[in-house]
Amino acid sequence: MLDFTTHSEKETFDIARDLVYNGLIGIGDVIKLYGEMGAGKTAFARGICVGLGVSESDIHSPTFTIVNEYVGENGISVYHFDAYRITEKDWEQNGFDEYLNENNVCLIEWSENIPKEIAGVKVDILGSGDEPREIMIEAE
Repeated sequence: MLDFTTHSEKETFDIARDLVYNGLIGIGDVIKLYGEMGAGKTAFARGICVGLGVSESDIHSPTFTIVNEYVGENGISVYHFDAYRITEKDWEQNGFDEYLNENNVCLIEWSENIPKEIAGVKVDILGSGDEPREIMIEAE
């Protein structure tokens, strides 16, 4: 398990980006993000995307679309989900499992709403607003 404390959105972004640069996150990974509203899940997702070569200006929260696709270096597809408005049943009925494979990276915000049996890298972000964040990362 990795444990970090951050004091700004930039620090949260930098930690996520550096996980990619250091080879700890890469192609084939499913990143399951947990944390309350405003905890920094999207900042963390942006950091991973930039680490994978996605232009930061292309990255935005998929709040209303449920999933955004970005293309990183070497054509890698990055799928960024916001599961806030869906249920486990919605996940299964809409075929979202098709995105989970060894050829891309999936980032899933509000992972508590997807089927529990989906394994990945669990990222718990504790804190919100102007509070420091504790970020705990572990492989499932």
